[in-house]
Amino acid sequence: MKRGCHAFKKAVSIQIGCLASKVASAKPPEVTFRIKKATGFLPKGISVSPDAKLAFVTNFGSKDHDNVRFYDTATLGEVARIDFAGNAVESMPSPDGKTLYVSNFTRDSVVFVDIAKRAVVREVKTGQHPKIVVV
Repeated sequence: MKRGCHAFKKAVSIQIGCLASKVASAKPPEVTFRIKKATGFLPKGISVSPDAKLAFVTNFGSKDHDNVRFYDTATLGEVARIDFAGNAVESMPSPDGKTLYVSNFTRDSVVFVDIAKRAVVREVKTGQHPKIVVV
C-alpha cells in the first residue's frame, strides 16, 4: 500500500482517503481536498500513522530545524515539531506505529523518531542523499 502524498508548496492539503490507494490499481484514486493547512518551509512529503490518528509532514526547506511536523488527523492541529541536523525528505512510520523513519538528505542517513516521545532516538548512515523510505 502506498502511504504518501507529495506537497510542493508552502501549504499542503491533507486528505486521508488518498493515502489508502492500492498500488496494483490501474486507475489512480480520486482525491478530494477539503481543507488546506499551512505547514513548514518547502514541505516534501506526508505519511500517516498506522492507526490514522497522526499525519507527519517533512519540511525539506528547513535545514537543521523544524524538519518534521506532527498533525492530529481529526483536527489538523499541529501536535509536535521534530528538529534535527540536516534536511528531511520523506518519512514512513513503522507498522507498529512506534517509530517514524525519516530520510535525511544532507547527512546521508535515516533518522529514527520515537513517535510517543516526540524525539530523535537514532541515526543510521546510508548511501548518498537518501530520499524514499519504505518499511
